[in-house]
Amino acid sequence: MKTYKKLITAGIISLVLMINEKAAAQENNEPTRYSTGYTNGIGFRFGTDLGLTFKHFYRSDVAWEGIVSSGYKAFDFTFLWEKHMNAFKTPGMNFFFGGGAHAGFFERRINVHYDPYYYYYTYYSYPSFGVAGIAGLEYKIPPIPFTVGLDLKPVIDFYYPGYSFLEGALTVRYVFGPND
Repeated sequence: MKTYKKLITAGIISLVLMINEKAAAQENNEPTRYSTGYTNGIGFRFGTDLGLTFKHFYRSDVAWEGIVSSGYKAFDFTFLWEKHMNAFKTPGMNFFFGGGAHAGFFERRINVHYDPYYYYYTYYSYPSFGVAGIAGLEYKIPPIPFTVGLDLKPVIDFYYPGYSFLEGALTVRYVFGPND
């Protein structure tokens, strides 16, 4: 029960931070500068899961990202809020971190009957929903409109309390928008 309280508290804090960032962006009347060098990006994730990703910057250093991924007997949607900052004082290289939610389905094998001569099993689909975090490094290649990134995405499921996993991925995106 304590795990649920911690997860709910973390979710509420994340939601408050996201609302605060949106309100601060609306109060600021200055033109937005895109320090990452792009506004939108669409691409592929290659790693523990394969997927499609779309990232949109609504401030120069804050973005949301949607990921649709598929892995071994699993299918998942993830929505993340991300904070970006320059890494290693290198133009175009950014460290990012954030969090959000995920929902999807996974399939699990269930043993139905076992005796010395026969082994029966079947597969069942289960819902999967919970919180997700992300941290990584992304580099915008200056002469061409592409980014390359590496990230780790920890996930905690609410359906099976305590069920968690860590996904890692290489992301390649085509980027477009101002300063692309």
